[in-house]
Amino acid sequence: AHSSRESTGGWEARARACKHVMAGPSGNGHVFVVYDEGMLAHAHMPMLQKKHPEKPSRLTTIHALLGQLGLLQRCDCEAIKPREATDAEILRAHSPEHLAEVRQITADVARSPTNRELREPDGPGGIYYSPDSLHAGLLAAGCVIEMSEHVLRLHAEEQAAKDSGCGVAIQKLPVSALALVRPPGHHAGYDDTPGHRAEGFCFFNSVACAARTAIARGLAQRVLIVDYDVHHGNGTERIFYEASDVMYMSIHRYGRNFYPETGALDDAGEGAGLGFTLNLPWTQTGYGDAEYIAACHLLLLPVAKAFDPQLVLVSAGFDAAEGDVQGGMRVTPTGFAQMTRLLSTLNKPMGLALEGGYNQGVTANCVAEVTRALLGDVPVLGAMEAAESTAVSLQAEQQLRAAIALQRTHWPVLGSDAHVALVEHFFNAARRQGSRTHRVGSLRVQQAHGLAPLKATKPPAKPIAKHLAKGTGAAKPKPEHAIAGGGVTIAATDAAVADAMQSAEMGSSSGTPLAGERGNGASDAGRGAGSGAYSPNEKRQRVCSS
Repeated sequence: AHSSRESTGGWEARARACKHVMAGPSGNGHVFVVYDEGMLAHAHMPMLQKKHPEKPSRLTTIHALLGQLGLLQRCDCEAIKPREATDAEILRAHSPEHLAEVRQITADVARSPTNRELREPDGPGGIYYSPDSLHAGLLAAGCVIEMSEHVLRLHAEEQAAKDSGCGVAIQKLPVSALALVRPPGHHAGYDDTPGHRAEGFCFFNSVACAARTAIARGLAQRVLIVDYDVHHGNGTERIFYEASDVMYMSIHRYGRNFYPETGALDDAGEGAGLGFTLNLPWTQTGYGDAEYIAACHLLLLPVAKAFDPQLVLVSAGFDAAEGDVQGGMRVTPTGFAQMTRLLSTLNKPMGLALEGGYNQGVTANCVAEVTRALLGDVPVLGAMEAAESTAVSLQAEQQLRAAIALQRTHWPVLGSDAHVALVEHFFNAARRQGSRTHRVGSLRVQQAHGLAPLKATKPPAKPIAKHLAKGTGAAKPKPEHAIAGGGVTIAATDAAVADAMQSAEMGSSSGTPLAGERGNGASDAGRGAGSGAYSPNEKRQRVCSS
């Protein structure tokens, strides 16, 4: 009888899988969106809300734009049901003291809503409490937990459908979802020390709760968290710093007292978690698509493939976007979309949860482009194309090399012959591109001052491309999806390097760690002067943003 029930249940699961695949939304992939207006209730005092960056209109602006562009209509916005996270789910990532504190302060503010000192425990500009803080925080966490479980279960059903041979074509892209949630969460960590715990606009770490819940319920054994918010997710790092079943990767701004002053290059985990924290701290401002996409190809993706997660969660903060003054970076909506598409090449169920991003129009445009990427509208820019159409800054190259040198002691794939060839060719091509961009820029400046002949006004793109492609046939055309700031496409002439790069793109993990020194810029990308060693219990200045 037991065997019969198993058999029947298996066929029912396969039937549900086939039905769901056939009934999926249009496009190349299943994309789900979860959103609830209950999260809008968390708001500051009316006289202060307009000036505070973390406000309800962050969500309404995004939701309205997705609807205007017809993107919500292409997604399934009903399958994932919003709900509050339970205490048990919150306590998988946070201490009982943390939960009790948020509950108590919310209740106190509800009784005295005009008490500004009570509402702003860190002072003006930091985290604020409202009578609805607890509800909004629990609702955000619950939405991300539900999103994670939904994509995991649907992915399992699709695999069952594929294995059963039900005759339905499986989606080209992995199942994915977007959680439009607030308040953000990645600064909220595990803290059982006395004093105030919620910080950086964050009450509960929704992504961390979702990762821990998925593992606790047996839906995943390994979870990858990628955080590209311009601020380091100190809370997420703290929660998983000694864990080996959750890997945390962060690309963030670092140094010069930039909040939260954590996420140094050599913060790589402790104990069983050593090597499962990967920080790429940018020590300069102004980095854009080229630098972020280079980081994905040369560092994040190779390690992610070696880690082989069953679930990918993205702390999707958009304050590194061009136009968001808090971050001082220049990533475009196209850059964020490309990072999303690159993560989808892992072929794992993926969920994105909104974190920071405080220029509302810019953030909405970035989320829209990321949604298009999830739907399959954005082509993937491979490593060869990225290397040949971008100009990565020298400082970013130094910081990336330092990160690769440190992380290859934990991840041998970064020391493989294929990956070493990829890194060298990538930066050589980027330097050539940067040199040409500098020459063209200098020429235009000279022309503006009457120091160059007018006949040189038009950049000699085709002659340069033909010269570089000499002996390889016709000049290679510039790809339509070249990264912003890029220029002419440089044709690869070294077949051996091209083969090695192709091997790297295919996920080769051969080779052993190299015994080389740290790359140039290790000191720049490392811990800032005077910041001291990062201690999980260290209390830091909390008046800042997510």
